[in-house]
Amino acid sequence: MRYLLASALLFLLVINLQAQHPRNFSGKWSGQLTIYGAMGKSTTVPMQLNVSSKDSAGVYSWQLIYGDSGKDIRAYELVPVDTLVGKWNVDEKNGIVISGIFRGNNFITSFEVQGTRITMIYSLQGDTMVVEVIAGTDSGILTSGKGTEDVPTVISYGVNSYQRATLKRL
Repeated sequence: MRYLLASALLFLLVINLQAQHPRNFSGKWSGQLTIYGAMGKSTTVPMQLNVSSKDSAGVYSWQLIYGDSGKDIRAYELVPVDTLVGKWNVDEKNGIVISGIFRGNNFITSFEVQGTRITMIYSLQGDTMVVEVIAGTDSGILTSGKGTEDVPTVISYGVNSYQRATLKRL
C-alpha cells in the first residue's frame, strides 16, 4: 500500500513539474489579438508566438510577432531561474528582464512600466493558446476595508485595457 501511495505521489509530482515547463508551449502559434479599450473593442491584429528550445542550458526562444507585415518582431528568450517551482525570466535582450512563473498550464508575468501595471497570462488549452493582457494604473483608485485583522484594507487598481488572443498550433 505504501508503494502504491508513493507511486501516486511521484506521478502527481511529475505531472505538476511538466506543466511548469515551457516544453509544453513549444511550437508555432498563430491567430488574432483583439484589443479592448474604454469604448469596447478597438482593433484586431494578427499575432504569432514561436517557442522553441534554444540550447542545452534550458533557454527557450520566445518570439512574438504582431501584424501582417512581420515587421513587429520581439525576439525574447525564456531563461530558467528555478524550474522546480516554475520560475522563468523573459529576457527582452535589451536590458529588460521580466519575472514569470508557470502554474498549471499557464505562464504568467506581472510587471509595471511607465506607470502602467501589466499582467500577461499565456494559457495552454490543448492545441489552443489563449493570451490575455490586462493593463491598468499602478496606483490604487479605491481603498476600502477597516484595516483590521477581520476586515483588512483592500486597494483596488484601475484596468484601462484588456487584450485577448486565441492562437492555434500550426
